[in-house]
Amino acid sequence: MQVVKLPTNKTTLPRTGTLRSTDYVAACDSVYPTSAHFSDDFTYRDYLHAVAALRMRGRSNALALYFNLPFFDAHTYSGDSGNVVSIGSENAALYLSYLKREIKLQGRLLSGMNRVEGLHFSGAPLCLNQTQLEELMLHVHRWFKFAPGKKGEYSIEVDPYQVAPERLYGLRELGFNRICLLVGSGNMAMHHGDDRIKRTTGFQPMIEVSRAADFRSIKVTLVCSPSQRHRTSDMDALAEVIKAKPDRIGITYPAQALDTRHPVRADDELMDMCARSGYIHVGLDQFALPADDWIIAQTQGRLHHNLYGYSTRADMNLISFGVSAISSVGGSYSQNVQRFDAYYDSLDRNELPVARGMRLSIDDILRRTIVEMLTCQFELSIPVIEQAFSISFAEYFQREYLMLAEFERCGLVAIELEWLTITATGRKRIRDISMVFCR
Repeated sequence: MQVVKLPTNKTTLPRTGTLRSTDYVAACDSVYPTSAHFSDDFTYRDYLHAVAALRMRGRSNALALYFNLPFFDAHTYSGDSGNVVSIGSENAALYLSYLKREIKLQGRLLSGMNRVEGLHFSGAPLCLNQTQLEELMLHVHRWFKFAPGKKGEYSIEVDPYQVAPERLYGLRELGFNRICLLVGSGNMAMHHGDDRIKRTTGFQPMIEVSRAADFRSIKVTLVCSPSQRHRTSDMDALAEVIKAKPDRIGITYPAQALDTRHPVRADDELMDMCARSGYIHVGLDQFALPADDWIIAQTQGRLHHNLYGYSTRADMNLISFGVSAISSVGGSYSQNVQRFDAYYDSLDRNELPVARGMRLSIDDILRRTIVEMLTCQFELSIPVIEQAFSISFAEYFQREYLMLAEFERCGLVAIELEWLTITATGRKRIRDISMVFCR
């Protein structure tokens, strides 16, 4: 397969070159609404109106910042010809310069409402060298006010096979207090042809260094094969992960290898392995040790779920940066352009690179609330929903009740007059069950 190296001039980047929000099944596939509901009719101006409406309320919630960084050294971008495109590490500086422009625009727009309690770097943030990453973080802190480390969730994704362990100390000094390592089975590397998916053996030193660097939470996301033929390999890989005893374990699959019309969940055997090893199923194929913040928050009824995963922070407005990144502000969602040239052109015009999005209706907010309650707490108080939205739950969701009845007959759901509860068995099917309430 040919690898195409591109010049640094931004005008030569292919118009077909895009960056997906993620190459793996992501949290945004488990929320309502999904990006499939977004419309091109939603523009940059609509985003400005959403921020203005937020400001008019006089009091805003804290922010969570999300950064989508490309794999500058990896063959991630495919054009119509089928060639694999690498934009080259020399373009990291160019992308970084435009990312800083976007940060400045958002910082000015959100002035006075810029307190940050959440931060997540996804994609390949460590394709930036330490100097570039320090420069980026300094710029972010210039435009946003961060809560102290003990009050904030500041996470970063790391490829344990592309980063020297000692660099983790530098990440901790930059303020990151949570780390996620992406690993996969040996069969996945061959089956999927992705250099970023490595064998699970050899990542354990990164966990040891993460502990020494005093990260508050260490997570390993295991990318499994979509083929049942490789189940044994996936189980062996998970055994290696469990042996290393990270605080959290996530199980996922390469998104492009799956039928996206149907929800994707981890294999029952993999989930049972985690449970037998002392991990608690948080939901959506995410597991954590009993003392983890997720489990404590879930027990206390204050666990939340947004576009990018579980959080112990409630109702944060999500501001995302970079190509294809998705933001959630007030009653709206917006997604950036997916082509590099369009991203650069928008910022050259001093405009945020919003390509599409949606304004939420009351029905959207109702359904989003229900889906979040089910995926975070595995139960739903029907009177609470009825009072908050002035509806009769049974009348409003007549069609959904018929669908839930099938789950109840299978022992996955318990339907009572005032409660909808996901059973212990049903928790493994939470994606399927919560999708009942999606339009």
